[in-house]
Amino acid sequence: MKLLCTADLHLGRRPARLPEKLAKKYSTAHTWLELVETAIQLQVDGVLLAGDVVDQENQYFEAFGPLEEGIKRLAAAEIPVIAVAGNHDALVLARLAARVNDDFFQHLGGDGNWENYRLKSRNSSECIQVVGWSFTGEAASSASCWGSFEGMELDRNRPTLGLLHGDLQGNPEGKYNPIAWDQLRAHPLDGWVLGHIHKPTPLTPQPSPLVFYPGSPQGISPGVGEQGIHGPVLLTFEAATGFRAERLPLARLRYQPLTVLLDDPGTTQDAIDQVHDAIREAIRGWQAETPKLELTVIRLAVAGTCAIPPSELQQALEMLVREQADSEHSRFLIDGISIETQPVLAVDRLAQEAGIIGQLARLIQELDQPADSSLASGTQELLRQADGQLLELTARQKSFKLLEVDSPDVLLADISSEGAGISKQGVETGREGAAMTMQRTMAAEARRLLAELVCQQEAAHG
Repeated sequence: MKLLCTADLHLGRRPARLPEKLAKKYSTAHTWLELVETAIQLQVDGVLLAGDVVDQENQYFEAFGPLEEGIKRLAAAEIPVIAVAGNHDALVLARLAARVNDDFFQHLGGDGNWENYRLKSRNSSECIQVVGWSFTGEAASSASCWGSFEGMELDRNRPTLGLLHGDLQGNPEGKYNPIAWDQLRAHPLDGWVLGHIHKPTPLTPQPSPLVFYPGSPQGISPGVGEQGIHGPVLLTFEAATGFRAERLPLARLRYQPLTVLLDDPGTTQDAIDQVHDAIREAIRGWQAETPKLELTVIRLAVAGTCAIPPSELQQALEMLVREQADSEHSRFLIDGISIETQPVLAVDRLAQEAGIIGQLARLIQELDQPADSSLASGTQELLRQADGQLLELTARQKSFKLLEVDSPDVLLADISSEGAGISKQGVETGREGAAMTMQRTMAAEARRLLAELVCQQEAAHG
């Protein structure tokens, strides 16, 4: 038997960060209809939907048309759809199921009680059970989920899959049906297909029972859970081997972060060429993973060594962004840019100078030392000041008006504040790790400031 499994389609929602024309082209409705065609081509025995089929109740009318069309196509191919409701579509999926009114659409557990459906193979005498439970509102407790399981009639001699929407290993007090591993073990089935988490579960070999999140069939925003490879899961059952899962990387749209390491480009155009070459190379790799990929939305970070002022590099890259957005044939769009380059500086020579430049260069020399090295008292005080702000400041980016700085103390105070702000998240790895992160961050910030000051000095002297 073959089953096509997916979840979290969110029909009615369009992918974020795309122009209107592209958002329509890569809408969740199109994704659903492509999934339907895949199911028909593969001649699967059923399609399983693990909740959040529809985005919200206010998307009812936008969602109904594509959902009905897909179910009718599947029904014509004699492929049943078995679905449970999640927290987004609890109120609307039952209405949609009633409107569809087709034997080939089964909404399991719509009354808040577990329900059993027997699914027969189209080409053999094999038959499996699919059991499911649905949200009946926007929230659900673990107790409300499992209370009716024992009262459900099951054939213990038949292979059985669970179809459920919830948060595996989530906050036990959470409102989206928190599921503990112990609960799955206490209700032993041959496999569990889960919804709610958009990031697909890696389908590496795992002990019985098979438990996985198919994830969203296509990413719909730049969030971490939406990035990378997406697509439905083909679940195959054979009596001798049980269930086997294979991801089908069918998504045509992909959200992906990318860090490009510059290698001391001589000009701004050289830097843009290096970025463009790195993007093209990355896209070739992503297309090898996802053969149907057409468009990648990239969150770009530019690092490495570069003498070009960050503001100039940012401006040039933003022009690249505009060019890509205006192109109808572009294979990528850039969603955001962060510049994290390290300037190429003769720090040892600059440290011999007087004034702000010399003091800043000497500070960099100290901050570049290992964290356990002996630091000058002034530098130690600078780190202590930043450490004092560490728990109060949030990560932020800051623009410095360098030409208005006429005091090394003001400049160093800014570096201290910037270092503390960016290093805040290092607290999670311990104070010692946070201090090391802060020292490196402050050294990087000092380098950027020194590069800007050197450029301004050179410009002032013609």
